[in-house]
Amino acid sequence: MMKFTDTLASQIQSATTQMVSTVNDANARMIDSVVDANRTAIDFAVKSADRLPSVELPVPVPTPAEAGKRYIDFVERAADMNRDLNARVIDMLPADIAPKATTTSARKSAKKASAKK
Repeated sequence: MMKFTDTLASQIQSATTQMVSTVNDANARMIDSVVDANRTAIDFAVKSADRLPSVELPVPVPTPAEAGKRYIDFVERAADMNRDLNARVIDMLPADIAPKATTTSARKSAKKASAKK
């Protein structure tokens, strides 16, 4: 019975580690996509502005400071959404699984603790 529980805990730990890695990769790809989209939009705007003659636009155009503030607001909202998603994922993880020991001294301590039981 103990071996089955250990195997199940190991499988859950492995699946959790894989899920965290997948979420981190997805977050990195999302941020890269946002940066690439922003670069493309800025390049297009600069190239288009250079090609067009100077004209009065009937719509208000934000100043660079306003545009920067809007961009920072967007990035902050995206980061908040990302933080919220990560918090939800962490809340779904089982809380009773102990993390793996990562250092040699931590592994030795874990072995001593399990040997005492």
